[in-house]
Amino acid sequence: MSEPKYRWVIFSVCFLIFFAMVGVAVAPFSLYIVPVTEHFGFSRGDFTIIFTIKTVVGVIIQLSLWTIIKRVGLRWVVVIGSLVVPVGFFFFAQATTLWMFYLGGLFVGIGFSLMSITPITLLIDQWFEKGEGLILGLISAGSGFGGAFFTRIIGKQIVEQGFQSAFLFSTIILAATAIPVFLFVRPKPEDNAEIDQVQPETDGVDIPRSSEIPSDLGEKIKSGHLWLALLAVFLIGVVIHPVILSTPAYLLDKGYDAIFGATISGAVFLVLAFAKIFLGFMHDRLGIRVSLLISMGSFVASTLFLVVASSPWMVWAFALLSGTGAATLAVLIPLYARELLGQERYRPLLGAFVAVVSAGVGVGTPLINYVYDLSGSYGWMVAIYGAIGLIALLLAFLALDRKQASQAVVTEIV
Repeated sequence: MSEPKYRWVIFSVCFLIFFAMVGVAVAPFSLYIVPVTEHFGFSRGDFTIIFTIKTVVGVIIQLSLWTIIKRVGLRWVVVIGSLVVPVGFFFFAQATTLWMFYLGGLFVGIGFSLMSITPITLLIDQWFEKGEGLILGLISAGSGFGGAFFTRIIGKQIVEQGFQSAFLFSTIILAATAIPVFLFVRPKPEDNAEIDQVQPETDGVDIPRSSEIPSDLGEKIKSGHLWLALLAVFLIGVVIHPVILSTPAYLLDKGYDAIFGATISGAVFLVLAFAKIFLGFMHDRLGIRVSLLISMGSFVASTLFLVVASSPWMVWAFALLSGTGAATLAVLIPLYARELLGQERYRPLLGAFVAVVSAGVGVGTPLINYVYDLSGSYGWMVAIYGAIGLIALLLAFLALDRKQASQAVVTEIV
């Protein structure tokens, strides 16, 4: 198959990864919090330490991901990741103690770090030369469609057959998805002999020469705008996913039934699918500022509806707005990193930005649940997380302003 046609095979496999793997392993996980903790007597905070474990593993891998890709190749990074995730869910299905759930979280954290946002973004960056925002939005929309599809199925299965059965079902789906990933993911062939002479272990990935590696990163961070950007990204991770993850449990506490909670969770991810496409398109047309304003503004507004949630229409309004806000994580963070770093720094340093987002999720998820364990309510923390989301948006804009100011100074000097 010719290269222009095969890029759509890559597109399809990447979409499948988000649809079946992220859609099964991430979107419905919030549905397990209440039944698992009530069955085994765990606190919600202790159970959600799973996300902290995934974060720690993710940060370590993301910070060294560029080195791993250079050694084993982008294809094998994605393939290995897709094989490891179902192993983690097999441990979840067999778990009877916290440490077994934590062990499953360790494997899931390794797998997702190797085959989710950063590697897929690099794969798309390699195969597609134009419209990357829209392409990335379309691909990552798969997690929204998959989340909407599988959340309803898994939620019903948990209610009718138990969470162990749902974990086993997820393991089978994840293992089956790894097959086409193994068969069809491959690096883009190079167009000339000179580029073809890269070391075999690079697997076709464009590796910067030593002069192209951002050795001045430390100086750039000291200049201020990258510190602000990383802080903004960290806070975005702290608030968005933890609020969405806590929603089914929060709705149960508000008097709604488990099926309604699963339906709302599925609706969030369905909106997320379309929001990713929309925000990718908006980024390509109007830039990172407008797309960030739409996504983070929607998230902040969603928390206001969730805090009250006194009637179903408010909960549905939350689903619409939070689904739009959630698109920040998969679509806009990589594009925001590229805006700040430029194309040369973007590839080797994207993992650092994703690691910081993951760290935020790892802090924010158990924190909101430990506060629940102490207070018996999610309400105050949802409101606080909404305020933090607004602060994160302002910091992200300030980092962009400082970057532009520093570039203007350099231009004047030159």
